[in-house]
Amino acid sequence: MELKPCPFCGDEPHYSAIPYSYSHDSYCMNCGIELSPGEWDHRPIEDALSAEISDLKAKLAAIFKETQLSCKVNHGTDYPVGWDDAMCCIQQILLGKMEGE
Repeated sequence: MELKPCPFCGDEPHYSAIPYSYSHDSYCMNCGIELSPGEWDHRPIEDALSAEISDLKAKLAAIFKETQLSCKVNHGTDYPVGWDDAMCCIQQILLGKMEGE
């Protein structure tokens, strides 16, 4: 069974199943916490933050791609040559005022 790291200290989890019993525990040898596997891996805040990070990465990748296009149109290069050029391209994208639209 694959488990996430310890929710308290981040250490490697251990799993024990007692044969012919309903007792199945996940535990951490470092901090001594013992939970059922469902409780061990239940992390709604962490899961929500991971989903939000993935969404933001996708949006950032889209902005970066659009910035490349905007820089080619406005500055003749694939990438911004400086911070001011980058901010100019991003501002145009966010405001929807790219030349040629």
